[in-house]
Amino acid sequence: MKPSIFTRSVATVVTSVMLTTSLLPMAASAEGITAQETPQQDTIQQLIQAIDKLPAPSAVHVINEQAINEAQQQVAMLTEEQRLALPNYTKLQALIAALATVKVMDSIDKLPAVSLANATEILQVEAAYNALADKQAVKNAAKLQEALTQLATTQKPITAFEQALAKFTDASITKEVLLKLEESYNALNETQRQYVDHNQLKHWAELLEQNHKALITAIATLPKPQQITVAHRAQIEELMTTFHALSLEQQQTIPNIFMLLAADAALEAVEKSLDVTAELVQMKIALLPTTPSVKDRELILQARALYEQLTTRQKHAVSNYPRLLEAEHALLTQGDAVSTLVAAIAKLPALTKLSIKEQALVEQLKKNYNALSAAQKLEVTNAAILLAAEQKMQTLMDADKKDKIKPINDAIDKIIQKSQLTLADEGKIADIRSALSSLTSEQLIQVKNLDKFKKLEEQMVSTKTKIRKIIADIAALPAVEKITVKDDATVQAIRKSLGGLSTVQREDIWNYTKLVAIEDAIHILKMTPQAQHVFQAIEKLPVVGQIRLVDESQVLAVQSDYEQLALGERIMITNYQKLLEAGKQIITLKQQQAPKGFEHAFTTSKGISSLKEIAETHTLYLTTSALKTIDIALAPEFIAAVKAHNYEQVSITTATGVVIDVPLAVFRSQLRKTSTLLITKKETVVANRPAVMIELSERTQSGKVEPLNLANKAIKVRVPLAVFQTFNQNGALLMVKEDGFVPVMHRVVNDVVEIQLQANGHYIYSTEWVSFHDVAQHPDAIAVEKLATRHIIKGVTPATFAPNKKITRAQFGAMIARALHLTAHEQTVYEDVKGQWYERDIQALYEAGITKSTGDYQPNALLTRQHAAVFMARVLAYTGQQIEAKQSSSYIDQQAIGKDYVAAVALLKELNIMGGRPDNTFGPQENLTRIQMAKILYRTMLEAKLL
Repeated sequence: MKPSIFTRSVATVVTSVMLTTSLLPMAASAEGITAQETPQQDTIQQLIQAIDKLPAPSAVHVINEQAINEAQQQVAMLTEEQRLALPNYTKLQALIAALATVKVMDSIDKLPAVSLANATEILQVEAAYNALADKQAVKNAAKLQEALTQLATTQKPITAFEQALAKFTDASITKEVLLKLEESYNALNETQRQYVDHNQLKHWAELLEQNHKALITAIATLPKPQQITVAHRAQIEELMTTFHALSLEQQQTIPNIFMLLAADAALEAVEKSLDVTAELVQMKIALLPTTPSVKDRELILQARALYEQLTTRQKHAVSNYPRLLEAEHALLTQGDAVSTLVAAIAKLPALTKLSIKEQALVEQLKKNYNALSAAQKLEVTNAAILLAAEQKMQTLMDADKKDKIKPINDAIDKIIQKSQLTLADEGKIADIRSALSSLTSEQLIQVKNLDKFKKLEEQMVSTKTKIRKIIADIAALPAVEKITVKDDATVQAIRKSLGGLSTVQREDIWNYTKLVAIEDAIHILKMTPQAQHVFQAIEKLPVVGQIRLVDESQVLAVQSDYEQLALGERIMITNYQKLLEAGKQIITLKQQQAPKGFEHAFTTSKGISSLKEIAETHTLYLTTSALKTIDIALAPEFIAAVKAHNYEQVSITTATGVVIDVPLAVFRSQLRKTSTLLITKKETVVANRPAVMIELSERTQSGKVEPLNLANKAIKVRVPLAVFQTFNQNGALLMVKEDGFVPVMHRVVNDVVEIQLQANGHYIYSTEWVSFHDVAQHPDAIAVEKLATRHIIKGVTPATFAPNKKITRAQFGAMIARALHLTAHEQTVYEDVKGQWYERDIQALYEAGITKSTGDYQPNALLTRQHAAVFMARVLAYTGQQIEAKQSSSYIDQQAIGKDYVAAVALLKELNIMGGRPDNTFGPQENLTRIQMAKILYRTMLEAKLL
């Protein structure tokens, strides 16, 4: 199996990390440096001068790398005392760290396009970045993170496929699993397939085919049922297990399966006959006298001989075996105890053939030997054999206890955890029982969950009997073409029997498909001729995905026949859902055609690939096959038809996924009757960034083209992030202006930028993250950085924000206008803002109802906390958030809050936008700082779903 690109990159990445970290200061050991090797004073002075000549850490560049490395090597040769005495040693350390940062930033700038082929290079850069001590110094880290995110997305299907592949082995693979794995492989693109192992799937396909053929061949080699013996148990159980591992389709292609079933039944019969033999031995032991004497010697020896002829499983069934041991013990203690013991020892198997099953006999012989007198023990000529047998038995017991009990416990624990047994578990249970029969009584005590296992054995017998009976009952049914209504009762009885099985157990019914086919046949036979006709007509209809308008007459005819059936007959039409779906598909196909009234308008307009009306949403949908540039011209006839149909909006979808929704108001109030609506969308580049130009204009009958005023016209635009060549959802949508960029109010939902178009123009999506060093550690830094990234707020310098500086009403108003993308359309009402940089922003706030002062605006006055609260409450109202506070704010200085501000203060506290101070006061007349402003504006935009 091929390793993933990440696995194959480990060695390279580690090497990269080692190279990067080698820039760190090397500790020079004074040990091993001779007086001759220690640099002299003049050499040290030269080193100090060389370090002094190096640039400051803030100005270091890659071209300085050689000089820094040479200085580092010379420092490594100094003793610890000399190194610490260097006056500019700390500068060298700072240069080494700065060089590492610069090299990482340079590598990020040169990152290749994200692809599996370039994965190693990207991961090397990541490793170098992770090895840095000061990662915050890497200004372009966002670009690396974006590349890593895209790489992980590309690798994800490969990892998922490899993990799925690793779950299966040659022993566990099935046809169904193989098909699912093939589907996963086919879902990969050509590049991804180069990094996964398809040969494993080919191998499994060949293996399953070989197992299928091998099973047919192996079944053919089975003896006839009358020739089956217990020796065939393993062979038959293995074949049954292989059969049940096949899919239902494969099981149905085994032509000689009945030979296997017959052999399995014969084996069961043979085992039952052997059980009778075990019962005879048990009866023979039961007939032994309670107090045997020497005259009973032959009876006891016969019972022993018969017992030794039994199989291991049969011996386990002889429950009164301890009585035979007692009888043998009594025989040994009577008569000639020595000669009896000698004879018994002589019958012991050779040491090489001694097994655990002789444990009880060896223990009894040892007990009899210990019962002899000292003189009698001397007469036991083969006592050494007994001693050796005892020692060998102890060795066998120790090994057996270690090797047998744990696997048996594990196997029992595993099988009792199953909620339902299937035929595939039969062989496992038999194996456990066989293993249990080889244990001694002492070992059996150490077996856990033995009682539960015995119940499972009983359950297995019951389950096997049920399944085999159902299989036999289905097999006994006539062929489908010969079935009659008279067979209905038998079929229903079989179906009732199936109800007692779980879904997993039903999979063992290999001829289940025959039962289903017979049920369907009986269902049809029980129908009236009219119902049969409708049922069969529905079956002849194409599947829903293949329905075409030419099939409409056929669908309508079947629907008519169905409606003429009586209620009782309709219930019999079990495939009615197919007819229903076919009818829906016909309706859908009709809807895709040009709506009535648009036939001529469709041809006179330009740039439209398809036209579809959705009555439920009162929307007319247009699509265009053009890619990066579209030019749609909706003719006057088209506009008239839109008005006549009274659509709520016309939705235009481009081939790249850009969607423009134009509401009815634009068609009614913005356009002349003889004008043409021009809609242009162009994917281009502005300032070296991917951009989208959107423009709606009116072309009059004379040919004059005038841009439409889009402000507050509710024109919605949705642009996939992919159009901007990014998947970063934390960017900012900006409109391109002559003097820079203007933020645009937007949301990112499911990797799509959603905006309400306010003006024609070019739009870019900036992913450059803005941060300020004087708020980096502040708890509200994220609010400042996100608003700054969106160009809603600005720093006092490119690197600083001045978080504690007070904010004026003019500054705060301008920020709100930028956040909401407000545009003024009327004359300025406030005299004290005219001619200032914030004039139109404050007028836009007035027109939006966010500021309502009837006098002057007082732009240079510092903003108070209660004024900020009422501003934010009005922002929420402007964005459609109809929220009222459920209770008052209850601040200690509540009485100091102006009556016009009480509701707003309470609302912002309840929404966790703006709270009080630690002592539960609000401080309504206190001034707001820039960081406080950023915090409440950020939280307000989150609440209004503007971020």
